[in-house]
Amino acid sequence: MSTPGASTFAPLRHPAYLRLWLGALCLNLGLWMQVVTAGWLMVSLGGTPFEVGLIQTAAALPAFLLAVPGGVVADLVERRRYLMMTQAALALVAVMTTGLSLSGAIGPGWLLLLTFAYGLGYALQGPAWFTAQQDVLPPEARLAALSLGAVSYSSARAIGPALAGGLMLLSSPTVVFGSVIVLGLLSLVLLWQSQPLPPHREAGAAVEGFGAATVTTLRYARHDRPVQHQLLRTLLFIVPGAALWALLPLVAQDGGALAAGRYGLLLGSLGLGAVIGGLSLTAVHARLSARRIELVGTAMFLAATAAGTVACPTWLLLPLCVAGGIGWAWVGTLGVTALQMQAAPHLRARALGLYLIAFQGSMAAGGALWGQLADWMGLNAALALAIAGLVAGMQLTGRLPWPSAWQSRRGSRTPDEPEVPPQARP
Repeated sequence: MSTPGASTFAPLRHPAYLRLWLGALCLNLGLWMQVVTAGWLMVSLGGTPFEVGLIQTAAALPAFLLAVPGGVVADLVERRRYLMMTQAALALVAVMTTGLSLSGAIGPGWLLLLTFAYGLGYALQGPAWFTAQQDVLPPEARLAALSLGAVSYSSARAIGPALAGGLMLLSSPTVVFGSVIVLGLLSLVLLWQSQPLPPHREAGAAVEGFGAATVTTLRYARHDRPVQHQLLRTLLFIVPGAALWALLPLVAQDGGALAAGRYGLLLGSLGLGAVIGGLSLTAVHARLSARRIELVGTAMFLAATAAGTVACPTWLLLPLCVAGGIGWAWVGTLGVTALQMQAAPHLRARALGLYLIAFQGSMAAGGALWGQLADWMGLNAALALAIAGLVAGMQLTGRLPWPSAWQSRRGSRTPDEPEVPPQARP
């Protein structure tokens, strides 16, 4: 039997998966460098807390609007070609952002519009990237592949903010936006080197049109109870959890001025924790039930949010952010993996699209909500309400079951989950 660490990294030994994983890493790095720089620039331009929160909304709202269409398309088309087309469009957005920044013409309106456009391209690609990485691997590697996918996203949160902050300190936001162009082109090259990825088909099934496939997806969401459970679990965690991500530029303020380096460090610490969480999840899940991981992960993220309400020195806030990132990765990765486990292959991208609606919709609404509350009530009061929401979510998710095959040999079962025979457990 392989060790937990070996099983976690096993998918990277497949060249086809490695190319796609690296391409997604470049894409994710570009996203977070774009979002971090836009957030820093918004504060530097004198934006209000509400406008700062809208940066997160602009980045996340497209996934809420387009996750289902993106998932439907990813299940119906050859995904390599589709990803190359959308990645080229994303690189064009990065070129426009760099040009406006270089000319000095970029203001809050352009900043929000271009961040929305970048989020739009990212949203159209998301389901196709995730399912493409899974499809080049054997089924038993699915959890490890999803964990590594979360590591790609999370490591971008760690490296991207730190890299963006360093570049802004040494040069300017224009250089950061230019770096996003380079990352987009690298991702495009890796896609070009990958093998074709034909659409999913059930044996003997007729080819679906876009409209029929969309109706099937909505019917699936309406009638499938496991899907509903996982989406509700996501909403209960992400809506209050979005407060820390949206308001972190304000938490990072030193007196009246934003320290770009401190902001990069804080966001990078959350991302570093998420990398650790993604890499450790396979080993942790072998010892603890999903419910226990969910509770511990939520509590860790709650502690990081609480630290933002007090005048916490940077040396103490950084490790708390690392712990919060670990908790964020544990809860989020378990949720999306559970959803993928319970979806039929021909619905897998659409199931991910539904998850992205819940996740990114919560991030988008949360960015506007917590930014507005910080405007009305102040930063500390807004974060205190988010903490109360996390506590309430910990209570409410207790009745939502995880997949029965995930029962731990040691862990406790949720009240409505049956005991699983030992041979059915991982």
